[in-house]
Amino acid sequence: MVAEALEDYLRRVRLLSLDEEVAGSVGFEEATHWAMPEDVVGYVRTLRGEAEARLDALSPGQHGDH
Repeated sequence: MVAEALEDYLRRVRLLSLDEEVAGSVGFEEATHWAMPEDVVGYVRTLRGEAEARLDALSPGQHGDH
């Protein structure tokens, strides 16, 4: 139980450190697809669709048939 709590704490510390490290690393010119909330939604949907297509190619009929 203590080990799990310590692992969770260290995971959070690493994520916060990474967040601080990469914050602002992408400029607007490089990420125009994130300009508006609806742009982000479209971008994420596209990524998910591509991932589903790759999964379907690996094992047809197993993914996306919810």
